[in-house]
Amino acid sequence: MGLHSHHHPSNLKKLDYESKKKEYKKNLFYLKKISNQDIISMSHPLNSYDRKTLHILKKLKIKCGFRSNIYIDSNIKNINQSNLELAREDSTNIIKQIRKLK
Repeated sequence: MGLHSHHHPSNLKKLDYESKKKEYKKNLFYLKKISNQDIISMSHPLNSYDRKTLHILKKLKIKCGFRSNIYIDSNIKNINQSNLELAREDSTNIIKQIRKLK
């Protein structure tokens, strides 16, 4: 179980710092309450995040975060730039591939 934001804004990185923080803190509160566990992982909603988002996640003690992009810019040397930016395949791409098999 992991964070994903409370209201799932389509462009989270454009929110101001406090709005981003509220999204994740509220989501964290409810997930902890429901699961009775520490939450240490997350996925970036619609792959929308920035350095301020990463700062908030670190303060919330999130240990790993997943971005829905397995492709990297040619200027980037490492596909996983940090433990809060781990590459994963987007579920919509997986569904498209499954449909092609049918």
